[in-house]
Amino acid sequence: MPATRSRARRLPRALACLAALAAVTAGLPWILAQATASLWGPGTDAFSHLLTRTDTGAAFLLALVAVGWTAWAMFVLSLLVELPAQLRGRTAPRLPGLRLSQRAAGTLVSGILVAFASSTLASAAPALASTPAAPAAVSAPATADGQTPAAPQTAAAEKKTEQTYTVRAVRPAESLWSIAELLYGDGALYTKIADANEGRTMTDGTVFHADAPIRPGWTLSLPDTPHVDAVPAPAPQTDTYTVSAGDSLWEVAETQLGDGDRYTEIFAANKNKPQADGGTLTDPDDIHTGWKLTIPAATPPGDTTTPPAPAKPADTAKPAPVKPAQTVPAPTPSAKPTGSPAPARTTTPAPARTAPAVEKPAPAAPTTRPDTATTTPSAVPSPAAEPVAPAVKDEDTDGALLSETAGIGMLAAGGFLAVLGTLRLLQRRRRKPGQLPAPVDNEAAEQALHATAEPGSLQLLDLALRTLAHHAAQQGVPLPAATGARITARTVELLLPADTDPLALPPAQEQNDGSDDDELLPPGEEPAARDEALAPFLSEDPGRWALDRTQDLLDPDTTADIPAPYPGLVTLGTDPDGNHLLINLNTSRVLLLDGSPTAVRDTARVLALEAATSTWSDHAEIITVGLGDELPHLLPQNRLRTAPHLAAARADLAELLLEQRQEADGDAAPPRMPWTLVCAAAIEEDEARLLADTLTAARELPVALVLPAQGTAGAFGAFDDAVQLAVGTTNPQHVETLGADLIVQSLPEADYQAFADLLRQAEQPAQPAEEPWTHVPPAPIEVTITAHGDTDPADVPLTPFAAFTTTRPLAPVPPLPTEQDDEEPEQADDQEPKPEAAEGSTEAAAARPGGEDPAAAGGGEEENKQDGEDGAAPQKTSSAAAPEPAAPPAGAAAPTDSPAPIPAGDAPDTAVDLHAPEVQILGPVAVTGIQASGHGPKLAQLAAYLYFKPGQPDTVREAMDPRKPWGTATLQTRISQLRNSLGADADGALYLPRDRTGIYRLSPKVRCDWHRFTHLAERGLKKGPSTGIADLEAALALVRGVPFGGTPPAWAAVHHQEILVRITDTAHTLATWHRAGPRPDLDAARRAVRHGLSIDDSAELLYQDWMRIEDQAGNREAVHTAYTTLLTINRRLDVSTEPETEAIYEQIVRRTA
Repeated sequence: MPATRSRARRLPRALACLAALAAVTAGLPWILAQATASLWGPGTDAFSHLLTRTDTGAAFLLALVAVGWTAWAMFVLSLLVELPAQLRGRTAPRLPGLRLSQRAAGTLVSGILVAFASSTLASAAPALASTPAAPAAVSAPATADGQTPAAPQTAAAEKKTEQTYTVRAVRPAESLWSIAELLYGDGALYTKIADANEGRTMTDGTVFHADAPIRPGWTLSLPDTPHVDAVPAPAPQTDTYTVSAGDSLWEVAETQLGDGDRYTEIFAANKNKPQADGGTLTDPDDIHTGWKLTIPAATPPGDTTTPPAPAKPADTAKPAPVKPAQTVPAPTPSAKPTGSPAPARTTTPAPARTAPAVEKPAPAAPTTRPDTATTTPSAVPSPAAEPVAPAVKDEDTDGALLSETAGIGMLAAGGFLAVLGTLRLLQRRRRKPGQLPAPVDNEAAEQALHATAEPGSLQLLDLALRTLAHHAAQQGVPLPAATGARITARTVELLLPADTDPLALPPAQEQNDGSDDDELLPPGEEPAARDEALAPFLSEDPGRWALDRTQDLLDPDTTADIPAPYPGLVTLGTDPDGNHLLINLNTSRVLLLDGSPTAVRDTARVLALEAATSTWSDHAEIITVGLGDELPHLLPQNRLRTAPHLAAARADLAELLLEQRQEADGDAAPPRMPWTLVCAAAIEEDEARLLADTLTAARELPVALVLPAQGTAGAFGAFDDAVQLAVGTTNPQHVETLGADLIVQSLPEADYQAFADLLRQAEQPAQPAEEPWTHVPPAPIEVTITAHGDTDPADVPLTPFAAFTTTRPLAPVPPLPTEQDDEEPEQADDQEPKPEAAEGSTEAAAARPGGEDPAAAGGGEEENKQDGEDGAAPQKTSSAAAPEPAAPPAGAAAPTDSPAPIPAGDAPDTAVDLHAPEVQILGPVAVTGIQASGHGPKLAQLAAYLYFKPGQPDTVREAMDPRKPWGTATLQTRISQLRNSLGADADGALYLPRDRTGIYRLSPKVRCDWHRFTHLAERGLKKGPSTGIADLEAALALVRGVPFGGTPPAWAAVHHQEILVRITDTAHTLATWHRAGPRPDLDAARRAVRHGLSIDDSAELLYQDWMRIEDQAGNREAVHTAYTTLLTINRRLDVSTEPETEAIYEQIVRRTA
């Protein structure tokens, strides 16, 4: 029998490992102790007379004994590290200098644990054989004796579908016994798996034999569910959740159950359950990517009277979908351990949303199974309880086009968003004042990009690599020849070739970058050791450097001067744990894509897009063939160009080679830009060989090729050392260069067109200005020449540009209205009587809804002093004399009695509920009456979304978190909490009504600071510079920070663009009006510009105003400061200065030269 042969082979190996371990841990120290006792006297005497007597060998023998003691101590230390780690099924930490001893200890421990764990299970097999757990992939649920499952489930169970299991590289290593115990609950059933795979050829070409060990990466065919005499009790109605990178139990409970405090229920339901990688959940703070967690029945803890979101009848009737055949079934959740008592719930969650620490149970070997067949968790509801909609993501109806972002990687998605942001920035810059950018009508595509992109990981990798280049240059050592990189949820890693010198210079890559970092080392300072990783990395394993998060990275402004060391990094895909794997094309040189023409095009296109948009490829040249001519026109970085056919690309490479050889005979040439060809067009064998010959001749140049393999008739075979990648498949494949399995990314045509539409819309011309925004002053290029000699020197501030370097708010504009705003403002001692009922006066303001007073809300006190004169601009006030009101903290909720929004037009008699809540989006999102703690920020985001975009439950769930959409229970809980927080009006009508039509929407009585801003700004524009400044100042004072916070949500893209434009126009209008007239107020103009730049520091129109203001003040140094500040911003954004700005600066410099 195969079982007998396999067990017979494992047992002697285990006994041998145990004997060796006993000999090393017990026998060796006994021998060393005996040798030490006998050699100590002669040895020490020989050491003391080493130079005066003839050596008898005693000193050498004593030194040899000391070496033996040291080696034994290192082995014991490694054993103490390996043993608990392998008992818990985890990778032991790497100890520096103990690699060989740790490897030996790990080999002995794993050999013992695998065999003896199997023996333990074998002895327990008879007891477990009566109640084995059925695989979770079978759709028919396990039922109690005597019960019959429903007909649809029975049909699903009888359907013959092939199931597979991929052997994982874990420690202890997996065996057929452990796999059978994991999947079927009984290791003795491994013979079923052995019989199903006997004689089959595995992925690496090895023929499967039951008596031979299995290897990681093998795909085993699983037999049908074995027949058993009894089945466990029915499992409660639960869902499963697959852990993603960066998840915590708190976040899972928050997303799936609507309350992070309920993480204890998930921990209790999954404690000690074996996972696919061999690990078990024993610590709520330690969950691994890929684990499948059982989610208890989600009963929202909020308002029980909240009506559930309208659901389709099929949502509750259909069973959970069965995973494809390639995926591994999760263990059945029918048997759950009781576990230790759940920790006490805390009243205030941790800021990081991590689960509070609980008492950790003693770890057990992953091969033992708790006998918990009769245990039922307390959180499971009774069978008679009303069924609750599962808190899982439903099928998207509106955004089906971009499900899971079509396999596009996070770097490509982040590059797309960066390009989109740049194009929208240029849209705002190149429009005329008063105009609006073209609207966005493809929000689903942008939301899909946000769901995948990880801007923080991109920036972290870029900063880490540039910091590495900086340290390498300072220490005078070459950069490591990296083959790729890995981006995980917590860090980034650099992958190095394991069989080469890790610090060898990569081909055709020069270390000298021309920066100041390349100077010689100071006297006495030695280069870094060649066996150590360069900062900021640490050497984890041979061939892998991990980022040391304790070391500081250079800031982005400093790294902008350091060329990226690896511009050829592109993402190939993700590994089974969700980590992103990148390959260095400049090291691999050739990447062959094996698949259908459509699959090759989809993968080649996403590689080209990522290479042309990533931050570390800013000094590279990318040539494409067969990907269309539209790409270069959509990308503003101008790194990409197309070639009509492969022959033209090869000719370009030949010219590059010829140019390099000609320069080799002359003076030293600067380092060559990396040249990358991405071809998706079919190629002939002869053309492929010609290209291979050219590549061989250009071995000293940083050249990389991405080509279709096309079998033996194409490029495959012309490049023997190429990396080959199967495309058009979602199955994991092993890439030897990276030493990992991965799933290849791709970008199908429909999704590419959806993303490209976003870029096309961002390049459309601006919409014509509409009333009253046609009154926004234009941006003339001509600079007004003023007679500075007629200006009183006392009127010119000593530091004219101090307004741009201070945090002082606009003066004399107060902060957001408070309870005192309804009182009569104090009159200035020198204030002249104001005209009765004049527009902008206190009396007129009292008649407006909300009792707005320009003197209190917009600095109208100074404005009214000039109303009786000839319409001149307000008298300039001293900066020191202006009051400095206390601004509210960012994100703080404003009082509920803030002024109400005024309807469009001048209709002061419109009824407005002064006590209605106000949604504030001109800064961090907040809602009056909702605290900025606990779930307050999420409720405020939900209120803002419903205010601008009332929608159906599925749409709301996706919009609130595109990366991890809210579950149904979470949405119901948040809606209930928001309804309770907003309350009702005086008539009892809810501000968040219960709409039976299935659309969540706020009451029309709910206010918004954005509408207050637009009304004040439009009213001020209509009045003109003589009386409208007060309204514009009041509108600008409403802006507390960047609209929607630092990172606007994807659904708010169109609103964010419009708000930024209107804030810039308002600040520009104020600056223009304040510096106009015979008595300009340059301080007020500066403050308006400063406020506008604090919201959008890329608004080039405001930099033009800044230069005009300082030119008018006669401060040429400040003009230069404004210009250089803009250049710094443009350099960071990788955009050029507009010709109008250059003309203004040139005019000022030429006139004052």
